[in-house]
Amino acid sequence: MASIKDFRFGIKMEKKLYKHHLKHRYPNVVWNTPIDKWSKFDFTTGKKLIELKSRRYYKKKWDKEGHMCELSKIEYLEEHPEVIGYIYYMYYDGLYRVKISKDILQVGIQKRHGGRTDRGRDERKIQAYIDGKYLKLVSKKIKCPLPPHLSDEC
Repeated sequence: MASIKDFRFGIKMEKKLYKHHLKHRYPNVVWNTPIDKWSKFDFTTGKKLIELKSRRYYKKKWDKEGHMCELSKIEYLEEHPEVIGYIYYMYYDGLYRVKISKDILQVGIQKRHGGRTDRGRDERKIQAYIDGKYLKLVSKKIKCPLPPHLSDEC
């Protein structure tokens, strides 16, 4: 369960993705979180399901280990081949996207134990890890803000 601070950060980054990318790319996109914060995917448009993972680090940090996503989202896409699933990752260095296809499901995703423990509880469980080579750069301008200690600005 995300902390209030992390939840608010996620909402802020979803709003950024919606405003600066999705509403231009998909005019009929629906932002699900304000309607139902427990919706399976953050955005929908027709048969497309879109999830955003906002990360407070650089993409290359996890290229070898894999980019984590909740296993339930990947399993949903496996069980519903009639929909098209996109997972967006927003990092300090840009916005990346992976289209979840049959090929990626077979060879580009590992399922293993992982997660985090830094929010006062153990949130580790079986997760999906997407190989970094499948993430495609969407924009270097749309990114998570750097914390003050990493920023070049005063």
